[in-house]
Amino acid sequence: MIPHGTTPLEEPRSQAGEELSASELAAWRGMLRLTHRLRRELGEELTARHDLSMADYDVLVALAAAPRRSMRMAELAETVLQPRSSLTRIVGSLEARRLVERSHVEGDARGSSATLTPEGVRQFGRAHRTHIAGIRSRFLEHLTTDQLDTLAAAWTCVDPDVVDG
Repeated sequence: MIPHGTTPLEEPRSQAGEELSASELAAWRGMLRLTHRLRRELGEELTARHDLSMADYDVLVALAAAPRRSMRMAELAETVLQPRSSLTRIVGSLEARRLVERSHVEGDARGSSATLTPEGVRQFGRAHRTHIAGIRSRFLEHLTTDQLDTLAAAWTCVDPDVVDG
C-alpha cells in the first residue's frame, strides 16, 4: 500500500526524531558536499590567479555591492557570515594589500567601516570574471534552465532571504 500523499516513485518523508530517509540524506549530503567542494575549488582558483582567498573575495563582493562601496565592520561580518575576529583579520590583510581602507565611524568611538579602494575595485573586477567563469564551468553548465529554476525555488522554500540575500 502506498502512503497517502505519495506516488509510487516517492519514498515517505521521515518525521521529527526519526532517521533521515535515503532521499533526504542524499539531498542534504549532496548540498553540503557540493557547496564545500565548489567553494574550495573556486577559492583555490582565486588564490592561484589573484592571490585572494574565498573569504577575501566574499568581502570584496559585499563591499562592491554596498552604497559608496563601504560598510560598517559589524554589518560586513554579518553579510559575509564571518565572526568579527575573523573579519578583522581578513580586512587587515586586504588593507595591507591596499584593496580596502578602514576608517572610524564618526560619532561612534568603537565603530569602524571598510571601504573598497580604487585598486580593490580593479582587483575585484578581475577576480569576479574568474569566479563567474568557475561557477559556470563547475555548476551552471551541468544544469538545465528548469533545474536552475527548481533549485532557486527550493532554496527560497528553506530560507526566503537566501536567493536575494
